[in-house]
Amino acid sequence: KIQRGQDRLAPASQKLTITKRRGVVMILAIIVLILSSSISLSMIRTTSLRQQRFENKQRKLQATLLADSAIDRVRQKLIEDSNYSGEVWEIEANAEAGEATIQVEENSSREYAVEIVAVYPLELPDRTQVSIETTITLPALTELTTR
Repeated sequence: KIQRGQDRLAPASQKLTITKRRGVVMILAIIVLILSSSISLSMIRTTSLRQQRFENKQRKLQATLLADSAIDRVRQKLIEDSNYSGEVWEIEANAEAGEATIQVEENSSREYAVEIVAVYPLELPDRTQVSIETTITLPALTELTTR
């Protein structure tokens, strides 16, 4: 049997139990919120790093293509003028400027040492530079006229 004095204590203890449960649920909700926020921030950071790597690869590829184009340019310039010694060749690609510094030295009558330093883009602090050193041998004049 419930005694008369215990009758009043029962609801208070139930309220205490409910309050404790609410506190535990609140703490669990905060922990879940913190964990989900941490996971979200980690995913955002990973995505940002991947984007940065992609942009770096894109700039490197653009600088490499510029350097390769500069080699073709040197070949053509040497065919037109055997005294061609180089230049700073400026181009615009993807709405950004790049440049190739070309230096040419004659090794023999038809052989030239070529050094190219391509930079893309010019404006950004994280621009990419590609250097190429190669030798270009021009065909004899008779080979050019028979083509």
